[in-house]
Amino acid sequence: HTDEQEVELKDGRRLPYGDVVVAVGSVANTFGIPGASQFAHMYKTLPDVMRIHARVCEIIGELESGVRPHVKILIAGAGPAGVELASEFSSYLRRLEKDKRIAHGSWCVRLMTSGKNVLPMFSEKIRAIASERLTKVGVDVHMDAKVVSVMAQELKVKDADGEEQSMPFDLFVWTAGVKPFPGLGVMGVPMDAKGFASIGSDFRIKGHENMFALGDVAGFVSAKTGVRIPLMAQVAAAEASIVAENIVRRLERRPLISWTPPEFWIAAVPIGGPWAIADFGKFVLTGRLGFWVRKAADLKYFLSVMPWRDALRVWKRGSESFAQND
Repeated sequence: HTDEQEVELKDGRRLPYGDVVVAVGSVANTFGIPGASQFAHMYKTLPDVMRIHARVCEIIGELESGVRPHVKILIAGAGPAGVELASEFSSYLRRLEKDKRIAHGSWCVRLMTSGKNVLPMFSEKIRAIASERLTKVGVDVHMDAKVVSVMAQELKVKDADGEEQSMPFDLFVWTAGVKPFPGLGVMGVPMDAKGFASIGSDFRIKGHENMFALGDVAGFVSAKTGVRIPLMAQVAAAEASIVAENIVRRLERRPLISWTPPEFWIAAVPIGGPWAIADFGKFVLTGRLGFWVRKAADLKYFLSVMPWRDALRVWKRGSESFAQND
């Protein structure tokens, strides 16, 4: 309630505020495809991941016991999330196959994209490296495959020629896009044409002196390039420092600062086990070197949100899990 300077909680309580930051993130975007929100597993929140984990454990258990002769996992969306998830699924199943816990050829991991490339936001060189690596770890990549409908155990896909085909699945995961949190209007936050919060370069929500927005829900547009910057954790962390500074400046009655984001953001995409592509713009690291770039970024984040001993423990455990799927 902007007029009363209060935030109303779900249980009806109201909290007064002097300044408020809207950082409610984004939600999965299924683009209105029939059945997608009902039958696909979203890949956005921790509960989403736990549901996927439970389903994977169930179908792998049936595969190991012989109850199920074959497992087919389909993933829609070939951005970083889809590429990483598909490669980890495939690497894990290959390890089970190598350990003779499942039969040879008893699984399929298929990554689908409606476009013509995996990792479309990266350079042609990186896309080629990623495609080669995905093939090496056993991922079946389908380009020009637009999902048109999803049912309980089957989806329909349209190719570049407009031909439709059915694809049965045991697990279907949706990583094909996100959109800003849909409740901004109810919160009294003005939005742009894409549904992001309308903000200035100082992250203040337009029309509100004491309301700020950051992260996925803000979708900051660079004044220099006119392009929306990537919706990534490192971007949100950088934005948070500017918002915190500006709130202090408001309290001290000093001018607020504007943010000029960097033109390039370093990105590292793991693709199966301790292997990743790290894009530095002017050069690219692949394999284990790329993987350690990614792990260094992970460690930096863990150290920012938890005590150093806990951060090292969580980081070590995650690194070992990736290595097991090599």
